[in-house]
Amino acid sequence: TQLIKSEDGIHLWSETYDGSLDNIFELQEKISRAVTGELKVVLELEEGERLVPKLTTHQEAYEAYLRGRELHRRVWGDNTLSQAVAQYERAIEIDPNFVEARVGRASAIYLLPIYKTGVDNIEHLSLAESAIDAILALDPDNSSARSILASVRTAQSDFKTAMDLRFESQKLGGDVHIGYIDSTNFSLGYDYAVIGQSRRAVELMERAVSQDPASGIALAQLGIAYSAIGKFDKAETTLRQSEALGFPPAGTEVAYILHNRGEYDDAFAYALRAITRMGDFIDSTINIESSLIPVFGKAIFTNDPEATEISQKAIRALLSDPDLKINTTILKSLMDLQMADEFMDEYSRNVYANRAFSLTHIWSDSEDARAIRLHPRFPLWADEIGLVEAWQAYGWPDKCTPNQGTDGSNGQLNCI
Repeated sequence: TQLIKSEDGIHLWSETYDGSLDNIFELQEKISRAVTGELKVVLELEEGERLVPKLTTHQEAYEAYLRGRELHRRVWGDNTLSQAVAQYERAIEIDPNFVEARVGRASAIYLLPIYKTGVDNIEHLSLAESAIDAILALDPDNSSARSILASVRTAQSDFKTAMDLRFESQKLGGDVHIGYIDSTNFSLGYDYAVIGQSRRAVELMERAVSQDPASGIALAQLGIAYSAIGKFDKAETTLRQSEALGFPPAGTEVAYILHNRGEYDDAFAYALRAITRMGDFIDSTINIESSLIPVFGKAIFTNDPEATEISQKAIRALLSDPDLKINTTILKSLMDLQMADEFMDEYSRNVYANRAFSLTHIWSDSEDARAIRLHPRFPLWADEIGLVEAWQAYGWPDKCTPNQGTDGSNGQLNCI
């Protein structure tokens, strides 16, 4: 066991413990008490009260749960989350009342279409809701279940309800355990990033990262939020940390920062390396010939006119396919290629787990993001997809305000 200061990585304390995994619950309690003692934390515990709650009395179920958690935390990889779901389901099979295993399963099911290709998005949102209902049947005040349900509502563009649920989850207290990161701050910060309150998002995500500095996903989202408020050096450092922790999509975000600085050749080269690291995932999510991927990269990261024309033509052909399943890679490409009408149309038409992620990018100062915000359709579109309702309840974003004497409804707003 090691105690390390998260701000600077300084090693404060370590100890080795011998024990049998046959009694893992008691070993956990022993270690927790030792760490608490080293931190000089004063706790008022009743006699016999445990520091570490027993989540289940079945060790085999607990071991399956831990395997699921490890896979869930990794996230990346076509079958990683599928395997996590299988481990959680094994734990639930052994102990049907194992609430935390059910929480992990619900979260992994929600995330699955984001990281695994060929999965039905609508079906998995429905499966996630059913899994949440099963948690609440066992534990009506479960804060984690509400947080996962908030993520589903965000995917459905019901942003106000999502944030209502986040705050409800906070009021219930306790830690939010959703597998890939355990932090109410992260989840709420993400929703603030979606609705354009980027400074508030940064505050919350900084707290989340301090709680879990090894989370690649949290670092990636924090880096994107830094970009939205113009802190590009911090954004680049944070995104590179995320990439180093095994979250390859952070690499493409680094390329966007290089592009925004005018370092086009470096941006293009970095983006191609990042895409290569993502392997087949990027090919399968954008559904174009692999030979066109470098052309897209050249269009997006070097502003090459010929490459841009070829890429726009290719993506319009892609959108004409009635069987196409829209995903965040395609939506982001539409934004990057300054195809604002198509971006708004496809966002509105398609419901899938991670579509709101594309909205976190429209608040930056990049030319592509401004093309969305300054588009004549944007005020009414923002109302149609639920952003205005969320702004009215939780505050307006840094880059949009309601027209004087209005509440911003029906297109009565102005963005910069």
